[in-house]
Amino acid sequence: MDICPSILEKTINDYFQTIKKLSKYFSWFQLDFADGMYVKNKTASLDDFLDQFISQQSIFNNLSFDFHLMTKNYQENIKKLFEFKNKIKIKNVFIHYDLMPEKNYFKNNKNDFIIGLAINPQNKIDSLAKKYNLKIIKAIQIMSVNPGAQGNPFIEKTLKKIEQLKNFSYRNKIFLDGGINDKTLPIILKQKFLPDVVCPGSFLAKIKNEDEIKRRIDFLKILKLKN
Repeated sequence: MDICPSILEKTINDYFQTIKKLSKYFSWFQLDFADGMYVKNKTASLDDFLDQFISQQSIFNNLSFDFHLMTKNYQENIKKLFEFKNKIKIKNVFIHYDLMPEKNYFKNNKNDFIIGLAINPQNKIDSLAKKYNLKIIKAIQIMSVNPGAQGNPFIEKTLKKIEQLKNFSYRNKIFLDGGINDKTLPIILKQKFLPDVVCPGSFLAKIKNEDEIKRRIDFLKILKLKN
């Protein structure tokens, strides 16, 4: 399993500070943006982040980013990301399945970033498989919490969605996002099928003490080596 820390903040400054703090240990981050409409929580806006990123660009030249769009107006967000694709290294962008994005979003040009689907706890994999040809979706992110805020409780039954995707012959990248910490990772590792990527959020992002951050990162790396 790869590790991609998830960052969700109220202010642009907090996004940049958290990235700087964790970039000593990671070169790939998932940035979460919420509009207060699709989910109750509201973060700083994607537009503001990208506009201010230019002034900080030299600091983040060696970093790659995913963008998790918890936004109803994801179409405009994606247009903005395409405008910035030569200024910021973007690997994946996740749209929520229950917003029913058009299939043409997933026909990725090899020179573009991947657009994937985020699956909420209540979403059914069989419904997903009926609507989309899973082979063209290069990344699926399973939400193991109700989305919107870091710190929401882990929902263990969502782990079954990994096996369900495999049963539908899904062979592309599976991400797991939400409630990833030292208590839930042992539960995840007991499953028959594991995600390709886990996205710990508050387990890393909300810790101020440097020694505690290092301890938690060492814990994650040990688990990764075991698998």
